[in-house]
Amino acid sequence: MSSSESSATDLKISVAQVGSSESTASSTPPLPADAIEFKMPAPKAPGSLLSAPVGRSEFGGKKKVALAPGFSHIHWMKFMQTLTPQMPQRITMEEVKKHNKPDDMWMVIRGRVYDVTAYVPYHPGGLKELMKGAGKDATRQFNAAHSFVNLDTMMERCFIGVLAT
Repeated sequence: MSSSESSATDLKISVAQVGSSESTASSTPPLPADAIEFKMPAPKAPGSLLSAPVGRSEFGGKKKVALAPGFSHIHWMKFMQTLTPQMPQRITMEEVKKHNKPDDMWMVIRGRVYDVTAYVPYHPGGLKELMKGAGKDATRQFNAAHSFVNLDTMMERCFIGVLAT
C-alpha cells in the first residue's frame, strides 16, 4: 500500500497546490472518479504575517484559520522559549493603546500587559481576531473564547507588565 492510500476506508486523496504547475497527483497514476482532491494554496513569502494558508474552519462555534507549517501550538511553545523575558513594569492604558498594529501589538488580559506581536502568526483565530484586542483591555474577549487556557504558561515570555491603575 502506498503512502497516499488509507486501508481503513480505502479513500484516496490527491493534494495539489493552487497556482503551482506541480501536483502530487501528476506523479501518480490517475485517480478514480470517486477520489477526493484537496487544493492547497501556494506558500507565500516565509516570515510574512500573511503567509498562513488561506482557509477557515469552524469547530465548536470557534472560527480558526489555517496556520502555515511550523506555526502550531507546539511550535509556539518551543519558539516562546527563545524569547527573552522582560522585567515587568507598570504600564498605563495610554501606552498600551499605542501598540495596536500587527507588527507591534500589546493587549491587557486580566490586568496583565502582554506584547503578543511574536504570537500573531501562531494564533488559530488569525490576525483579524487578535486585532480586536490590539491596544485594548481584551479580558472579556479572551475569557469568552479561551477561559480554559493557562495564559500564564502560554504567554509567559510575552508578559511585559501590569496595568497601572
